[in-house]
Amino acid sequence: MTACSRKHGRRAVIYGSLSHVPISRLKGNSRGMAERNFGMVDQSVVDHFLAAMASKSGIDATAQAEMPSPPATKPSFIAPLVAALLLVLAALLLAVTIFLTAALQRSSLGAFQIQSDVQALETHMLDTETGQRGFVITNDSRFLEPYHAGRTAVMRDLARLTATPQNPVVAPEALHNIESLWAAKLAEMESTIEAKRAGRISDAIAIVSDGRGKALMDGIRQNVSAIIADTEAWRVATMRAFRMREYQLIGLGVLVLGLALLVAAREFRRARRSSRTLALQQNELRSANAGLAALVDQGTQNISNITALLDAVINTTNAAIYAKDKVGRMVFANDACLRVIGRERAEVIGLTEADFHPDSAEAAAIRSNDRRVVASNRSATMEEAFTSDAGPRVFLSSKAPMRNHAGEVIGLVGVSSDITERKQIEAQLFISQQRFDAAISAFEGLVWTASPSGGVLSVNAQWAVLTGLPASAAMDGGWRAVQHPDDIAPTFAHWQECLRDVRPFIGEYRLRNRDGKYQTMLVRAIPVRDPQGRVAEWVGLNIDVTEARNVALQHEAALTRLSVAMEAANTGAFEIVPDQPEASTFDGRAVEIWGQNPGAAAADLLNAVHPDDRAEVAGVLEGLHARQLSESVEIEFRILRKDGTTRWVALRAKTFAPAGAPLRLVGTVRDVSLRREQQDRIQFLMRELAHRSKNALAVVQAIARQTVKSSRSLEAFQASFEARVQGMARSLDLLVKYDWTAVSITELIQSQMAHIIDNIDEKISVHGPEIYLKPEAAQNIGLALHELATNATKYGALASDTGKIELEWGLAQSKDGADVFKMHWREKGGPPVVPPDSHGFGHTVIHRVVQAALAGDSVLHFHDSGVQWDLVIPARFVSTSLVEGPP
Repeated sequence: MTACSRKHGRRAVIYGSLSHVPISRLKGNSRGMAERNFGMVDQSVVDHFLAAMASKSGIDATAQAEMPSPPATKPSFIAPLVAALLLVLAALLLAVTIFLTAALQRSSLGAFQIQSDVQALETHMLDTETGQRGFVITNDSRFLEPYHAGRTAVMRDLARLTATPQNPVVAPEALHNIESLWAAKLAEMESTIEAKRAGRISDAIAIVSDGRGKALMDGIRQNVSAIIADTEAWRVATMRAFRMREYQLIGLGVLVLGLALLVAAREFRRARRSSRTLALQQNELRSANAGLAALVDQGTQNISNITALLDAVINTTNAAIYAKDKVGRMVFANDACLRVIGRERAEVIGLTEADFHPDSAEAAAIRSNDRRVVASNRSATMEEAFTSDAGPRVFLSSKAPMRNHAGEVIGLVGVSSDITERKQIEAQLFISQQRFDAAISAFEGLVWTASPSGGVLSVNAQWAVLTGLPASAAMDGGWRAVQHPDDIAPTFAHWQECLRDVRPFIGEYRLRNRDGKYQTMLVRAIPVRDPQGRVAEWVGLNIDVTEARNVALQHEAALTRLSVAMEAANTGAFEIVPDQPEASTFDGRAVEIWGQNPGAAAADLLNAVHPDDRAEVAGVLEGLHARQLSESVEIEFRILRKDGTTRWVALRAKTFAPAGAPLRLVGTVRDVSLRREQQDRIQFLMRELAHRSKNALAVVQAIARQTVKSSRSLEAFQASFEARVQGMARSLDLLVKYDWTAVSITELIQSQMAHIIDNIDEKISVHGPEIYLKPEAAQNIGLALHELATNATKYGALASDTGKIELEWGLAQSKDGADVFKMHWREKGGPPVVPPDSHGFGHTVIHRVVQAALAGDSVLHFHDSGVQWDLVIPARFVSTSLVEGPP
């Protein structure tokens, strides 16, 4: 007995201690653990289980004190420790299973969140495009509010998607493609808005109609659909993988729990065999009973801690996790489930859906799903509706049968995730797709698709409306049958180039309609790529532009005629808005007339009005603005060009007040500087003519008086007088020829001497630069040359065959540094010269008249070799060109 006690003492102490733990205490511990874990348990099941265990061990709680003391044996803690470790391992496996379930829910919710973000991004892009198109169509700036709001939301969505950790399945290229396509789409929308604001409506409509914006949005939709599909595929695959791991962990937990039960049963049998030996150690067991009770308390506490850990893990997920028995009573519900139901745990555990669900129809549907899962003994996933105080919600529920250790189905466990927002997004996507399909159906243009090799795959209903042929007639190149023969070859060649280079097809060709007439079609086609970047198909759009093309040609011809007419008239156009100077515009020719840089602002042109005329111009504009009438105005004023010159412009315009717009002045501007100069010159010439006519009459009178004095007879007077008047007339003819500006000195010499000398070049040697004489100089020097030539013909060098004359002139400087004009007359080879005893009219003209009229020096010498005349006058009476302005 003693040896037995020493050999089995440790093991006997353990089982003896268990036998001395009060049944009521174990019941209390069991009830506490069950209530903490499940909130409710059938106490009769616990009592029955403990009574059965006591009866199998042969222990009577009331007779323990009468049992004989077993021999002292060495207690063993190995088997219980192994059983405890196995139980802890099973609990840990359960915790890992729950953790994996929570991770599965987070991954699924993350996938749903990515889908939701991408769909929200597409919705905001559609809002942005709607605002842009609304503004282009209606010119209502209120449409720019959703445009800017959508644009801001898109940038925010892109930033959030870029910052979100990438799903392993979502290729970064998809987001990059969306960003690139959106950047191009945004540039296209900005260009249409700018064109619309600038009044270039045709440019805005052309940009909207070219199909490029739609193609960009189609590309964005395809990338969004690809991301959603990839994310959904990843989520399904992940759920399958997680479910497999869950089943593996549950199986392993059941295996571990079975091993723990086997160890416990083995130890129970060994304890039964050693019961008589343990009885001999009654006194020792009693002393160890207190220690074992403490150990039981510690184990209970450990189990409670593990249970609390499991509760914390389960309650951290946002998914509703619950368990029900076969009749549908709730036996477990985590915090998320209670939040969905909107009740406390005590109000839910032990009740069915019908007891706490406010909607009986929804409760009946949920109960039907539970029965189907239990009856089929298979897992199932379904969508369920649940309406609570927070409103109607939709859940994606995954339910599986719950079995006992014998494999019998005793209920079910389920996980439900809120997918209300996802369903709303799907509904919006469906509506968007319906709206898109309706738009395609309502579109009057021809929409078609083609294979990567270029063969037509489909056409919309407009094909039959346009051509009167069925859709099959367009397949396999059949569309060429209705194409204009002249357009087939170039169109096919261009199409093949676009297929080869994978670039958009843009062109025009003519199609024969059902009436046999050809219509001009504007064609756009772009490639659609798959996720690998390969061309999946081509999408094309044909728009009938026959009428628009004819109108455009007529408009272009009209604009061309107007432009040619404006150019021929050297006329520019403008539009002045008095209330909004910054909105005023001048065309290129008006800016050129104004002498400003290309692209100069209207304010710069208005500020270029000459200060002396600015008040008059401003008064005209203010008067029109005040009257608010449709009036015409004509005004001429000066402007200061950028090069510093002053020009006269004629402005002719009419006021125009569009409905809802400020008053504006629309008209033309023309450079009239030449006309003003001509008018000024005419007025000057008229004054000059009156003045010079008086002078000429005075000179004629002087010529007459002097000629009478020196003439011996009436015939001699008549000849001399006529010759002198004709010489004077020739000078006047030259002045009239040059508009009284200046006379070429060589022409003056020719006019005064050619009528006297047949071959002037042989008799007179002329040397000097091309110089132009002002009118005063031309008249007086012309008279002097006439008198010199006449005297040389009668008495001087030209009176003999060998005589010659040298005539030289040029510009020089006097002794005091002033610029002067010099002319020298030299005669030689003629008869000997004898100084005259008296001086007649010729000498007076040559010596005195010229000198006095031109404020210079005129000296006449009578040398033996011939007459010599030297003239020096100020340089202001001559010029080197005809462009120095009026005299």
